Amino acid sequence: MRLFPKLGSGPGAVNCVSTLTCSFQICIEPKPVEPWTGVRDALKEGPSAPQKHFLFSYEMGEEDCLYLNVFTKQLSTQSADLKPVLFYIHAGGFTGGSGDREVYGPDYLIEEDVVLVTINYRLGALGFLSLENSKLPGNAGLKDQVLALEWVQRNIVCFGGDPSKVTLMGISAGAASVEYHLLSPLSKGLFHAAILQSGSVMNPWAYEHSPKTFALRLANHLGYDGEEEDEDSLLDFFLKIPAMTLVRSQKEILTEKERLHTSGMTFRPVVEKEGPGRQFITKTPREILNSGEFTQVPIITGCTNNEGNLQLEIIPVCQEEFDRFNGNPDFLIPLNMQVPDEDRDLVAEKIRNYFFGDKKYCWDTVNQYVEYFGDIVFYIGLDVSLQLMLDKIRAPVYKYLLSHEHARSYMKDVTAKKYPSYVVQGVPHGDDLALFFSQSSDFPSGPIIPEDEKCMKALIKLWTTFAKTGNPNYDGIETKWEPTTSTKLQYYDLGKKFKMVPGRIHERRIEFWAELFNKYKSSY
Repeated sequence: MRLFPKLGSGPGAVNCVSTLTCSFQICIEPKPVEPWTGVRDALKEGPSAPQKHFLFSYEMGEEDCLYLNVFTKQLSTQSADLKPVLFYIHAGGFTGGSGDREVYGPDYLIEEDVVLVTINYRLGALGFLSLENSKLPGNAGLKDQVLALEWVQRNIVCFGGDPSKVTLMGISAGAASVEYHLLSPLSKGLFHAAILQSGSVMNPWAYEHSPKTFALRLANHLGYDGEEEDEDSLLDFFLKIPAMTLVRSQKEILTEKERLHTSGMTFRPVVEKEGPGRQFITKTPREILNSGEFTQVPIITGCTNNEGNLQLEIIPVCQEEFDRFNGNPDFLIPLNMQVPDEDRDLVAEKIRNYFFGDKKYCWDTVNQYVEYFGDIVFYIGLDVSLQLMLDKIRAPVYKYLLSHEHARSYMKDVTAKKYPSYVVQGVPHGDDLALFFSQSSDFPSGPIIPEDEKCMKALIKLWTTFAKTGNPNYDGIETKWEPTTSTKLQYYDLGKKFKMVPGRIHERRIEFWAELFNKYKSSY
């Protein structure tokens, strides 16, 4: 398929139509679009998947949602002029988000002679509902991403992109998606490097080990009265439910503890059973990482220094939540920690003492609450995944911690409006977006201060150099970024000055959790 966009001399957005060619169904695999004759005007971005806005809960999106955007400064199909490709997968906890330029504007990145591709994919129950069978196996959203990667291999040369230099990049659920592509045989050969920012397959919101349980909960919530063992009846029931009804209902089936520990996310990637068709993965992420049977490419992976602040935007800070959290000690134990009933009170008290001392969760201990949930929702999984990967990987892995606090923080702006008396510490989850992407007027605006501009330019240079060479270090870099290894753990601190730091990120807290998990083990 060849697309010929109507582009001027400046940056252009080209929407590929990898859209479904039949009525929307949760169970079908994505299909390439049927060819057309003539010139298709593809300068308008396609709709996002049906969803409720991640922070503000308004409804948006359409069932016809499988579109991608290509951004490039100039077109050339001469092999000597082809540019590396950054294939960006959006955030949103597998339940929200899109690849639209209002959040992921290309202006900064394409100045460094790369082609940027952003995509939409099916979300929530529409993208990840599973009955653990061949008719509704799950992972439709990840297979949408594979189709987009296959499109890039066939067509990106038409936009001046080099199909032999494709780097996957994502933040949060986008980063977990990138790691899933490292693990999946379907994605093998479709990319050549990977950048994972603040997300991993080992995070509790990124993998579901009991997908049919959640499918049954959703069916019962929506009024299903058939036999739970009748999978054909269940599938027929789901296919008759309007897409937005599924979207409205999917978060309502979570328990209070699940809501806390997954930041309210439900329906996520699963292990598929072997059988007919294409399976995305047929082993657990831990099993694949342990075996070393993942794609061996250079990797950048890291996080911000205060990921847990996201929890304040999803779970209200109020007396009702204080009472609920303090009145349920079991909430403190990670969902995947296999603690026997007779030990649960003891373990919960140990966790409470470590983070809160002799205090309870209240306004005076919000920072401790944020640290605790930063570990539960992000840092534990990020560290576990890295350690498993380092034991088997042969390609270089570059680890970073973003500690530079910039003035255009979306999360700090939202938090300040919600809780004027609370001051956010450090760099919240998602704050790196504004350092890589131009964003719309919905985000904090104003001139970029010199310190932030210096950091932005350095980060973009590191990331785009990595996309070009597989190594982020560029000529003139002040401090070289060394890879981390299983025998020499270290990370690159992206603060006011960039520097190498020995050890693990939040090492003291990670060691506390490692001791508990060594005793009680993880269920996945």
